[in-house]
Amino acid sequence: MRPSLEDLVGLLADGGSQHSFTGVYEEQDDEGNSRCWRVWRRGRLARIEDPPGTPTLIAGQRTYWRKWPVDPTVVAFPRSPDHDDFELSVLTMSHPDDYWRGWLTRDPAAVMSSLGPTTHEGRAAWRFKAPEVKGSVPTMTVDAELGLVLCAERDDIGVIQSWSQVHSDRELDDDLFRHDGPWELDTHYKYPADWLPE
Repeated sequence: MRPSLEDLVGLLADGGSQHSFTGVYEEQDDEGNSRCWRVWRRGRLARIEDPPGTPTLIAGQRTYWRKWPVDPTVVAFPRSPDHDDFELSVLTMSHPDDYWRGWLTRDPAAVMSSLGPTTHEGRAAWRFKAPEVKGSVPTMTVDAELGLVLCAERDDIGVIQSWSQVHSDRELDDDLFRHDGPWELDTHYKYPADWLPE
């Protein structure tokens, strides 16, 4: 059964945040710069490899372990147990319901008249035309179970973000969301007294 606009907003606002899944995320910006991440998610826990095979960020319940090109080794940061912050901004939004509601309700008729069932690599999905942004009308494909935007396409530059190899039926081990190797503190970050990663 086709979702209502309210149901569609709710599905997109969830965006996989309540599920366990794995997949490959690819993104391209307006200048043609791209990235490809291998991702594991279990609720608010996440592991990102960039490129696939090279751990870049592990988000545990109370610790981020990060290894960016600017970092000489893995750096540990405290993570609030109550909210997500900038480290996972690509995978999560601070106010997803407001974001999707604000965008899709700009032209609900266009969204609902274009909304229809489809599949993406064998997964049930919904496809629709979103209201115009940056002079283009994006076509969005959203996973019917997870709420992930599996594909976002603009008619002027093509696919701008996509998920592939998505699996939501796997048990994800706790060890995926922990770093057991060497780490250090960031010299520019003000840590709580006596803080240690966990």
